[in-house]
Amino acid sequence: MSPSTRWAAVDALARLPEELPDAFVVVGAERGLAGELAELAPQACVRAPGPTSRLAVAAGVVGRGRRAIVLPARVDADLATLEEPVVVLTEDVALAKTWHRLRRALLHPVWPEDVAALLHTALSRSRPQLVLVGDGDVAPRPANVPAPAIGQTRVHAEGGQGVVVASGPLVPPLRSAVAALARRGLSLALLEPVGNLPRRLDPAAARRGVLVGPALEGEGELAEADLRYLELRGASLRDLPERLAEAFGQP
Repeated sequence: MSPSTRWAAVDALARLPEELPDAFVVVGAERGLAGELAELAPQACVRAPGPTSRLAVAAGVVGRGRRAIVLPARVDADLATLEEPVVVLTEDVALAKTWHRLRRALLHPVWPEDVAALLHTALSRSRPQLVLVGDGDVAPRPANVPAPAIGQTRVHAEGGQGVVVASGPLVPPLRSAVAALARRGLSLALLEPVGNLPRRLDPAAARRGVLVGPALEGEGELAEADLRYLELRGASLRDLPERLAEAFGQP
């Protein structure tokens, strides 16, 4: 298996019967995560072929005192109707963007090692959660990165001259860029929201840009902070320090 968040999600779901025997995964018949899981761990699956029925079936599983993860198709039912503590797992950025607009908790794993912890934590929450997994490999997880804590903010670097807010696959290369700038005298904080993303950094934008702005007191309230969006689409990893330096007015 490739070291991607997507494969980590399949592996974590396949281990559910052993680790969380009261949890069920509601799947359909389409290809992708659902099909792979149905082959690896059929005993953990509940099939709901109709694309609009999966959320209802998952809510029924929760109503019987079990825990439920639903793998929705893109055409699934209106997410706004989901109130039960069901975990939605998806590869679909458009679906995650819809969820984000509903101001629901959106979990965006950066490293494969975080996927299982986020799934287990999400299953313990009293509100619906969505986990967005991707199929792209990322840099190895640094040893000093704490375990994910939903609703908190990871501090990857501390600095008093500005703040960078990043999520998803951009975090590892930005750690290197911020460290390079620190050696050049520009001290920036690098924050990663674990849970609700700031509204200006939605799931689609989080894959190609970051928020930048003045330094915050502590972690600050990201939703209200005076930050602006910096597009990084097309920038190579070598360009990141220069792009950030320009954003903070350093030649």
